[in-house]
Amino acid sequence: MSERHDSDRHGLGRHDLGKRREAVFDALLGDRADTLHPDDRAEGQAFWDWLGEQPRPAANHTPSRRPIWFGWTIAAALVLTVGGNPQPRMPDGAADATVVRYVSGRGERRVIRLADGSTVTLGAQTALSVRFARARRGLLLEEGEALFEVAHDRNRPFVVQTRFGAVTAVGTAFGVTIGRREADVSITDGTVRVTVSADPQDRSTSVAKLARKGERVAFGTTVQGGARVGFIRQTEMVDVDDAIAWTRGQLVFHGEPLEEVIDEVNRYAISPADELSLTDRRAARTPVYGIIDQGNPAAIRDLIDRPEGVVSISRRLREGHKYPFP
Repeated sequence: MSERHDSDRHGLGRHDLGKRREAVFDALLGDRADTLHPDDRAEGQAFWDWLGEQPRPAANHTPSRRPIWFGWTIAAALVLTVGGNPQPRMPDGAADATVVRYVSGRGERRVIRLADGSTVTLGAQTALSVRFARARRGLLLEEGEALFEVAHDRNRPFVVQTRFGAVTAVGTAFGVTIGRREADVSITDGTVRVTVSADPQDRSTSVAKLARKGERVAFGTTVQGGARVGFIRQTEMVDVDDAIAWTRGQLVFHGEPLEEVIDEVNRYAISPADELSLTDRRAARTPVYGIIDQGNPAAIRDLIDRPEGVVSISRRLREGHKYPFP
């Protein structure tokens, strides 16, 4: 391969594709690998695999959740693509492929073994549709959260679509959580690609970013200058055990806003009456730090400065408030 000198400075020399890199990765991760020259296909796949083997960078500070739009790394710049689709629809596949839908209930965690050997753990109140075709394993995460442990199959990318964007993997493990304004993916093994449309109204333009083990990336859409645009936040470091703590019955918070924390803990409430209600909207964006057990929503009050701003739904009903609350 040519033009290796630039990437050698970054330790990527042995897997550099020069000026062809964007086209190669677009084909490799877009089900068109068979259109590539064998050398380019092998080099692109080697780079993808190499990324997942790299050690996790040291985290020397508390992760920040402030948005930094399109915080590109060198690896992310290699995979600027076209044709992304952030809409909440099943990834493309064979028209006759069977769609199977899985749903978990209140407070339920459900483990599913897929036909390709992959395993999916659904969090509470989560909905997932699966459609496997010859060239792609397509999944649609409609709501909730899920941990995907993907069986390796380089000929069939594993694509998890959300209403905010898509996550693509070949063989790895990662968790995806759907929030009110964005989704995030935490990688517990290997490497994934996150893709969003820069303009949700124009699917011909999209941006993508690679993330690997020990990293978390949030992505979604926002209103900017009167127009709705897609974004990918700067990569954050994440403790792998914390990222999948929910599969062990714990919820770990690292500064998420209170209103989203309440959404999360309410999904694991034993009954609707145990759910929490925010009585002070000024506290909605208050960051929350700490660990609680699933099924114990009231424990959130021990983690915030003004616990009186959060009460149980049953208490508000006893006080004469009508549900749903304003």
